[in-house]
Amino acid sequence: MGRLSSPAEFLMTVFLIVGASFGGEAGALLLASETNAPPTGPATEQRFPPLTVPAGFKATLFACDPLVEYPSVIAIGPKPGTLFVAHDYVTGLGVEIVRRDEIRILSDTDDDGCADNSQLYADGFNSIQGLAFHDGSVFVMHAPRLTALQDTDGDGVADVRRNLLDGLGLPPEDNSNRLHCANGVVVGHDGWLYLALGDRGCDVQRAEGDRLLFQAGGILRCRPDGRDLHVFATGLRNIYDIALDEELNVFVRDNENDGGDYMIRVCHSFHGADHGYPYLYPERPAEAILPLADLGRGSSAGGTSYLETAFPIEYRQSLFFCEWGRAVVRYGKRRSGGYFQPMNEIDFAAGAPSDPYGFKPTDLVVDHDGSLLVSDWCDGQRPKRGRGRIYRIATTGQPTTRSAHRITSSTSDDKLIELLNSESHHQRHAAQNAIENRVKNEDTRAEPSAESSTFDEGPVADGIGPIARGLGHCARRR
Repeated sequence: MGRLSSPAEFLMTVFLIVGASFGGEAGALLLASETNAPPTGPATEQRFPPLTVPAGFKATLFACDPLVEYPSVIAIGPKPGTLFVAHDYVTGLGVEIVRRDEIRILSDTDDDGCADNSQLYADGFNSIQGLAFHDGSVFVMHAPRLTALQDTDGDGVADVRRNLLDGLGLPPEDNSNRLHCANGVVVGHDGWLYLALGDRGCDVQRAEGDRLLFQAGGILRCRPDGRDLHVFATGLRNIYDIALDEELNVFVRDNENDGGDYMIRVCHSFHGADHGYPYLYPERPAEAILPLADLGRGSSAGGTSYLETAFPIEYRQSLFFCEWGRAVVRYGKRRSGGYFQPMNEIDFAAGAPSDPYGFKPTDLVVDHDGSLLVSDWCDGQRPKRGRGRIYRIATTGQPTTRSAHRITSSTSDDKLIELLNSESHHQRHAAQNAIENRVKNEDTRAEPSAESSTFDEGPVADGIGPIARGLGHCARRR
């Protein structure tokens, strides 16, 4: 036998030999599952051992290769049962760029809990490290750009594309490892886009005509059309994502400095915060915002706040982050006066030692039913082979259900107001957005503007302003 090229091949060989020792039947099953694996459906789970999750939870396979490969980031799709996934070929296929990244829509068309269709939504991107869907627009972070996409005719393919920002880090041609540049993008319910920026910084020509030159890592913020770009927080090294809670508290999990003394740390951030990297934390730590958790070495990736109610009470409001190569980790969040108590890290989902691929979580999102979807890279950073998985983690016995009420243009004003009190964060956010849009649409009809944009420019004011106007609008229409 020739030299095995990877640990995965070695493990698969061991499995086949062990299976053959039991009469060959198990070995034949494994061989068939690896060489003639079904592309979709529950049978695909026979290829892999299950994730290790806490008692009371279950992990199932939503999708795997060949339906998905090189999954760097994911986002909730335009309809229940759908998921946007980015295929990061620019990173996965090596230093030389031989194929640009794609965004695809995975769909569960028969409602069996497994994706059975993958459709190309848009392609031609640099290394995609951030993805978010909001109000018909898909926001894509692919250094050095933030791009917005729309599918205006509903065929599942983007037909409008606009680069909102340019200069977020370096293009992949000038950055062989594709790291430390434009990372995550999150849509806040305050009408802002929150952008995670690595420490290669940015040099952006702003829409207002001036430049934003920021030679460090941190959090940026802008409107959904790219206006009003500014630095939200500084002193971070290379955050990959941003987690917002229902009160718009901002949390990040920063990466360590590759062998130095700056470790993985979880931080609560706010406008104007300086978290201390690279100067304050070793020289004047009292002047930096102290982390909520100061951990060891690792590689932090995607994260989110759990704002739904399907999980048990102790898990609600928790922060979940991906520790690439090891596990999905959780942090319980508790108030301490006007701040938060120090946090402990708890492994929430980990791969099995016998997994022939290896568990490499890259991103996670909370679905409409309250389950957690996790993308798994499955391999080394540059495997040059197409592997990938999407897992769904739900409570035991939790049914796979679609959204309780899908908001459409025919949803009444009274129903929208009712949904503002829904237990579901997704429902509350969707109702808020629908009310804002109705106000803007009536304002546009009353005073048409020659400068109207194809893309949503966000609410006129932050916080309660748009909702207050919207509730007044709904009351007048009763």
